[in-house]
Amino acid sequence: MNPLALRWLTAAEQALVRQVFGAGIRPERVRILAQPVFPRPFTPGSAGIVYPVAQSLTDFSQGRLSDQATFIHEMTHVWQAQRGVILPLAKLRAGDSEAAYRYDLDRQAFPEMNIEQQASLVEHHFVLQRQDELLTGRKPPFASQRYEALRSWWFTP
Repeated sequence: MNPLALRWLTAAEQALVRQVFGAGIRPERVRILAQPVFPRPFTPGSAGIVYPVAQSLTDFSQGRLSDQATFIHEMTHVWQAQRGVILPLAKLRAGDSEAAYRYDLDRQAFPEMNIEQQASLVEHHFVLQRQDELLTGRKPPFASQRYEALRSWWFTP
């Protein structure tokens, strides 16, 4: 995308988001802004994701798995904001170190995780599903029952 280009999510991106979040998110309200300054994506609120120009795609649903995973991570922040989380404050609480993104399934319940831990968990669940699909050519049972058990926190049928 060109610098400062602003676009709505494509129909395919909206479908991808609904596969992950179900009816618990409003992807039709989300825009993507390509910007030339910040080196990585961020989500300031419930209606937008800001991507570096070099990482901005015209359709993330058609991108590499790593691009889709980052997109789902950022859409988790959109989901959080659409549920009332004030992202700038939550980000200050979470921090931005590598530790802010790590989670422990044995010691933390999903609601106790900070926004980055939640987004990382949803991203990892997404990647596990897609990797299994790529390897087998069909959608198998989830790679991790532990992730699937947590899915009810972010997926609304």
